[in-house]
Amino acid sequence: ILSAFSLKSPRFNNNKKPIITTSSASSLTSITKMSLSNDGNDKYNYLEEVESEESLNFARSSNEKCLKALGDPTSSETYDRVLAWLESDDRIPYAGKMGKNLDGEDIVFNFWKDSTNPKGLWRKTTLESYKEKHPKWETVLD
Repeated sequence: ILSAFSLKSPRFNNNKKPIITTSSASSLTSITKMSLSNDGNDKYNYLEEVESEESLNFARSSNEKCLKALGDPTSSETYDRVLAWLESDDRIPYAGKMGKNLDGEDIVFNFWKDSTNPKGLWRKTTLESYKEKHPKWETVLD
């Protein structure tokens, strides 16, 4: 699906709205048609229930196809190095400024994933704390 879209920055008209070119519009139409059945319903709607047996079977089948085509990455040295880096607590947490707290201090939010939180969590801290070596994070959503 990603290959159907251009990686160039979108162009904007005078009203600051993105310009959809003929090629991008036809790509969107093609993608939409691919996911609709003959009666116009989304044939992948069952995937919304992520823990249903049908969704899990789809995931297992898709994983098997990928492993068959690409091989099992977990058996490579590169996989172990990349995984160790992604799960390291030594990474610099990218944060975005999102306003001020009740004390008037700037606050920043960060989405953090590691071995303890493989699905990630949203957390926040003050801008001053973020500048320290060990920020004092407060979990917002786990």
